[in-house]
Amino acid sequence: MNEGLAQYFETCRMKNGKLVVGTPDAHLLECAQALVQAKRMPAIAELLGMERGAFYGNPNVSYPASWALVHYLLHRDGASFKGGTFRRYLGDLKMDRDAVASFRKRFGRESAQWQTDFEKYVLGLKAE
Repeated sequence: MNEGLAQYFETCRMKNGKLVVGTPDAHLLECAQALVQAKRMPAIAELLGMERGAFYGNPNVSYPASWALVHYLLHRDGASFKGGTFRRYLGDLKMDRDAVASFRKRFGRESAQWQTDFEKYVLGLKAE
């Protein structure tokens, strides 16, 4: 989540005097879509539970996958961050709760369905 959030907010920019967040980075998006198309996108549970060494040891997969997951969780249903499930999930992580168990508790779907929805979402994104 840390690296995914960092990459998500790296794309912030000003437009007409307003801060714009969440615009897909073309390179990260291309990499994430290639992972999905090659059937190499890690499962959400795998990504959430990935050990530090494994994450940083495979940056060509872990960085675009973590960015895509954060983008998906923030934009998938149009809910605001302030009162949304993702915010509560981040609170769980802050309290050192298990990332995968908390994900299942907060988002309440079967992992296979989440993976399918996540991958469809990634393939449907467009860069500016």
